[in-house]
Amino acid sequence: MRPVLKVVRSSTWQGFETLMASRCGQYGTLLLGIDKDTGSGYLYAVGHANGTATVIQSIGKVPGTLADTVAFRWAQQGEQPLFGE
Repeated sequence: MRPVLKVVRSSTWQGFETLMASRCGQYGTLLLGIDKDTGSGYLYAVGHANGTATVIQSIGKVPGTLADTVAFRWAQQGEQPLFGE
């Protein structure tokens, strides 16, 4: 099996050292981009991957600072996996 790679956004995410994803609704993903240099976090709602036509809605900056973050995905037993390909 080989991974499938699709470009969904060609710029502006390179400033984030960490990207964390969580399921949002039936078909979406909530994405948190963390810039460790500034301790800032930004939320995005991402639709189903459709190449560069993928819907990405900026929700905005997360209040506070994310200084010493620990990256993990919290999932409850029986929770559906992330929606994607």
